[in-house]
Amino acid sequence: MAAPVHDRFPPAALRDKRVLLPAAALVLAALFLLGRSPRTVLRGATTPGQEAAPAPELPVESWTDRFVRLEQAREWATLARELSAIQRSHPDLYERYRLGYLRARAALEAGDEDGSAAALGPFLAPGHPFRDLALYHAARLADRQGKPEDASRLRLELISHYPQATHRQRAVEDETAYLAAKGDAARLSSLAALVSGSVDAQTLRDIEARLVEAQVSADPAQASARGVRLLKAGIGDDAAERVSQAMDRARVLEKLAPADRVLVGEAARSHRRYDRAVEILEAALPLLPARRDDLVFSIGRARFGQERYEEAEKIYLNGAAASVDAEQKAVFFFHASRCAQLLGDDARAERHMTSAIAVGGKLPKTSAAVTQRLRTRLRQGRVGEASADLRLLRQRFPRDHAVVEGALAYATAMIAAGRPRDALRELDAVPRRLLQKQDGPEAEYWRGRARETSDPQGAGHHYLGVLRAETSSRFASFARQRLAEPAVAAAVRREQAERAAQVQALLASGEAEAARGFQTDVVLLAPPSEGAKEAERLAEIYRRLPRYAEVLDLRAPEFPRLPLPEAAVPSASPSPAASPTPASPTAASPVPPPPDRLDNLLALGLFDDAVDLIRERYPLQPAASAVARAVALGRAGATRASIQSVEIADKAFPPDYLPRLLPPVVSELLYPRYFDEEIVRQSAAHGADPRLLRSIMREESRFEPRARSAASARGLLQLITTTAREVGKALGLVDVASEDLYDPAVAIRLGARYVADLQKQFGGDPYPTAAAYNAGPNQARLWARLAPAGGHDFFLSSINFDETKDYVRKVMNSYERYGEIYGEG
Repeated sequence: MAAPVHDRFPPAALRDKRVLLPAAALVLAALFLLGRSPRTVLRGATTPGQEAAPAPELPVESWTDRFVRLEQAREWATLARELSAIQRSHPDLYERYRLGYLRARAALEAGDEDGSAAALGPFLAPGHPFRDLALYHAARLADRQGKPEDASRLRLELISHYPQATHRQRAVEDETAYLAAKGDAARLSSLAALVSGSVDAQTLRDIEARLVEAQVSADPAQASARGVRLLKAGIGDDAAERVSQAMDRARVLEKLAPADRVLVGEAARSHRRYDRAVEILEAALPLLPARRDDLVFSIGRARFGQERYEEAEKIYLNGAAASVDAEQKAVFFFHASRCAQLLGDDARAERHMTSAIAVGGKLPKTSAAVTQRLRTRLRQGRVGEASADLRLLRQRFPRDHAVVEGALAYATAMIAAGRPRDALRELDAVPRRLLQKQDGPEAEYWRGRARETSDPQGAGHHYLGVLRAETSSRFASFARQRLAEPAVAAAVRREQAERAAQVQALLASGEAEAARGFQTDVVLLAPPSEGAKEAERLAEIYRRLPRYAEVLDLRAPEFPRLPLPEAAVPSASPSPAASPTPASPTAASPVPPPPDRLDNLLALGLFDDAVDLIRERYPLQPAASAVARAVALGRAGATRASIQSVEIADKAFPPDYLPRLLPPVVSELLYPRYFDEEIVRQSAAHGADPRLLRSIMREESRFEPRARSAASARGLLQLITTTAREVGKALGLVDVASEDLYDPAVAIRLGARYVADLQKQFGGDPYPTAAAYNAGPNQARLWARLAPAGGHDFFLSSINFDETKDYVRKVMNSYERYGEIYGEG
């Protein structure tokens, strides 16, 4: 049983839930709150309420499958009834396999509070091996029953006595939310002292931020001291947002030192409270003359964040005029140029870039200004001036990565203009020492484009080099497309046939390793119609090589199932194989001791109650163990940890292992389809591409509902609150709060609408849509405008934000892999 969504969120009664949902949305939210998990959504469960007919009595060997099926289908009442029947017919097995605990959980999900309480009772006994688990679910039950103080007592007992418990972190979060809702500063302070040193720094910051909120009215001096300390440690997380809002009141601010007021203002800007940030920062200007440059720049950033580019441009220019620091002047002029260019005035933007360059020196923003001026001039066909910019980069910044960026920008423009020789000259002049990991495939791809007309066979060699690269790159996809062009395909056909002949000769002489390399090239060069056949031939070679055969033979693991062995001895090896299955005990047999805790939980399908033990049982080496760990964590709802585990296994595979030959279990773990039912439904409702929405979700959060970033992004789709509120208004969601973005029902609905809106702006093109999701639609439109030609390859190379370029690569790689693995699109 993967963790129900309400297990990962504070109880509904304790949340500051201000979103008013239409009736249909309330139904959807209710489905999540009734226990829908990522794994359940993935498997296409039956409609809630359609309970299966009572099953005839099954042999013990079939119990695990039956329990898991009912859990996946959310047929909790049926599961509870069948467990009750087992208690009557097999009381010894019911006791030994702790089926009462599964019955308690099923009854809780089914809404049978009395039945759940009765079944949980024995597991709450002191010393019981499942007591920590029972405490957690008993607290959930007490909340359901309207007994919040009982729930608090149970959580605190779990937190105090079971520091390694699976659900301790969730209990700490729930207790924090409860005490914060009560405004109980004393108990929050006690909780912080209790967990200090045993929880991560972020959790402790969250508790202390809630404490600031609770204290700020009664004891503003103490609250302010704690709040300033938290803001000095970071202004980008949820804790900082809470603190800055709590301290943003006149009687608190006026008693703060000017530098501390600036912290509150910077935190407000970081969390998109732009107008308030400007007010606080402008008030601090006369009090901190030594920090004028920093404060003016931050005020400009606030207006830029509001997309009030004209105001931001004026602020930056005023800052440049007043600053006596050369580096700061360059920064002001460069950001003023960004504002002008986003407003569509390239001429004015170029003047600001030129001012930044004129500051002189080898400054970061000076090189950025030269590169952007080069791009702008190229787009206008001013090749001679752009060439001068490229020479300036090489002269002033010979060891800077800006040389690579400038050369790529110049080369792509020359290819678009039909001047391939000029493109090759500049690409070949780039020192190899300046190339970063992602630069190699990109530069090699454009070399191929430059040679297509004059030397199609040479172009094919360049494309093959891109495809051989170990670095995952969108340019590999572009290279495959170019290899299918008639001129290039004809030129490489003979070479492909020659390599295929070499493969046969090498295999005949027993040189499988050498044959593998040639056959890999054959697959990479093969036209789409022959790709599957050639890949299968490569798989046959893999089977002759142990390192490759080991990967090829990976299968979905088998986990412990009922009946369990009598001896509670965990497997000595990390193999994911199931525990041996003994014969069912007879009525005359003595009742054996209870089984191993992890074996027992997994046999009942309760993976979410075993996350800590799963990590112990299944280490990250060898690969089979890492895969087993990934499967188990996925079933437990630990989506991020599951993907991380299989990614570690994937990195241990041979670096040139062909992705299309990965076993299905590995491919589907790397690119899972959690929450798919909701993704498809909401995408259809709003007109979004579900594969793109899923790909964005994978890269943004790894499907973790509680994910959060230092940039104030939250939830499955890492939405920021201001964007969520704007989208929410169109959907009838009133006053979306930050906490709402951690709710999958809300996040997926908002995300689907936002992606659909972006797709409409960009004609359904996933590349600029992904870029806009990361950097904003205005910036994506600017990149499209400055791209030297149409096409995804030109667009990707035009992106000059490293973060966004890498983001688009990742999202579109996922987009392609989802299509390959699941036959989508």
